[in-house]
Amino acid sequence: MPLTAGGIVALTLFVGLYLVLVTEWVHRAVAALLAAGAAIVLGLLTPAAAARALDLNTLILLLALMILVALLEQEGLFVSLAEQAERWGGGHPRRILIVFLVLVAIVSAFLPNVTVILMVGPSLISLAEGFGLNPIPVLILGVVASNLGGMATLVGDPPNILIGTAASFSFVDFLRYLAPLAALLVALTLLRVTRRETARQAAGRDREPVFHHVRSRHFGALAALSLLMVAAFVIQPWLGLPIGLLALLGSLVAVLVVGSDFDALMTKVDWSTIIFFAGLFVVVDALVEQGVVSALSAWILARHLGSLMPLAIMVGTALLSAVLDNLPIVAAMIPLVQQLTARHPAYSPGLWVALAVGAAVGGNATLYGAAANVVAGSLAKARGYRLSFRDWAVTAAPLTIGLLAVAAGWMWFGGFVR
Repeated sequence: MPLTAGGIVALTLFVGLYLVLVTEWVHRAVAALLAAGAAIVLGLLTPAAAARALDLNTLILLLALMILVALLEQEGLFVSLAEQAERWGGGHPRRILIVFLVLVAIVSAFLPNVTVILMVGPSLISLAEGFGLNPIPVLILGVVASNLGGMATLVGDPPNILIGTAASFSFVDFLRYLAPLAALLVALTLLRVTRRETARQAAGRDREPVFHHVRSRHFGALAALSLLMVAAFVIQPWLGLPIGLLALLGSLVAVLVVGSDFDALMTKVDWSTIIFFAGLFVVVDALVEQGVVSALSAWILARHLGSLMPLAIMVGTALLSAVLDNLPIVAAMIPLVQQLTARHPAYSPGLWVALAVGAAVGGNATLYGAAANVVAGSLAKARGYRLSFRDWAVTAAPLTIGLLAVAAGWMWFGGFVR
């Protein structure tokens, strides 16, 4: 099915947005808003349609989780994780690093991995410095562990939030479909923590700990509230309430318990990411309205991939996510997967799982593959280290290829390819 003039304009606008995001000519939130405004001005969407394109459940969920992360950071959760890793690691660099990466992966399953890396990144760098290690590969492996841990749940990775809403996957659905694979891939990533990477450890085992416990009288109550929120996510299908609303209620109760200055807390919310999401929703909806997604869907179905369709989606998403930010890749792929599953229901849930796996794994390959990767680069620069595209690729690209091969086997033997 050939593209209409409107479809060509919508596709050009989307590609232009990608170019701006990759080259970082302007801030990504500004770029997304400009592209959304252009879509309306050019008549690709009416203002009313653009307003309907905004996924309020996703936006509210992001806001709520950002508030919770800010509170947890304020109460010393992330420094406490580093201290616990030192204690459990028994002073051995490799063991401490493995314990810390496991903790990072677990926390990233329940909090957005971008904000987790923002909070634990400095601790990872300090941990490496404290043992005389090169912080760059340590930081990269921390991000990979976070991205893979975030793949396990609905709330751990921003692309998963989009997928869960579009596919009507519950928190439990994500756990059932993706948590086993996430655990396997994290375990394989930990094998990459070799003695070679921890060989330059500081001499002496009686040194002072790198971290010191941060005591807070609200820490226990906040941890209990966080667990209650996770429980609410699990039973959300029976409660019949949007997961974004549950998260917002939980985070606001946490604000009341801690008694934090709300105005100061709001300054810690990453508003630019929320604005970026809003603009991206409008631009992607323009692709749908102008028939671009339908044309692509028809082209894919004409290839007669049959049972290999989930693997094709996973590999294609991973390759695109390795070059470009996986978040807009997933946003653009969601309408396509919706149309494919509507025409062939047998492909569901395999296509949705493939989309989540491809984005989470493929996004690890390069410095620009996921938002958490870019955040890590900024953290390294702030501490006086240079994290180049090559540095990232040397450490993470071979690992990503191996993990993607394992994920393909898991998809095949797990029954998602049929």
